[in-house]
Amino acid sequence: VQCVSDADTILLKQVLEAAEEAVTVIADDTDIMCLLLHHFQNSDISRNIYLKTMKIQKESDKHVTYSIEDVNQTVGKVILQNIIFEHVFTGWIR
Repeated sequence: VQCVSDADTILLKQVLEAAEEAVTVIADDTDIMCLLLHHFQNSDISRNIYLKTMKIQKESDKHVTYSIEDVNQTVGKVILQNIIFEHVFTGWIR
């Protein structure tokens, strides 16, 4: 599929459409993590959504897989409510 618009948005749309099943997104993109967290807390998507890193950790020679549900429970509520703004703002001030 060629993305004529933002690839992150298209990817997220496909994840949300497959929300009844377990979904693993393979990416090293903080945009994807922020979008998944934002939509996870603001919709009825499946609890079986994971983000797997593409890069391998040097210490373990393994990819890291994050459960979006676990990250959502670990991160503070205020951060989650503002995660899109925070991500854009911190990227903007570099």
